[in-house]
Amino acid sequence: MLFQNQNLKSLLEFFKLFVDLPNEKIVALIMKDFFTSSELETFAKRWQIVKMLDKEISQKEIAEKLGVGLATITHGSSALKTQGEGFKWLLKNN
Repeated sequence: MLFQNQNLKSLLEFFKLFVDLPNEKIVALIMKDFFTSSELETFAKRWQIVKMLDKEISQKEIAEKLGVGLATITHGSSALKTQGEGFKWLLKNN
């Protein structure tokens, strides 16, 4: 199962909303309404981490460049290795 929580139906409904959005500007407006600036920055850093890991940049170098802890990078690395189907799709198609 993709997610295990009592709000699964709402979460999947939320994801579906993004499928037919006309452009990234609308996506950005919606994301700003749903998430705090801090949460959006976290998303952006996680994406940077995944891209850098994919380029085989060391965790230490990533930590230094992005100012994040090794635990954060290790989490991204583990996700990429064990359950990273979404990450892998994004990396391949962007």
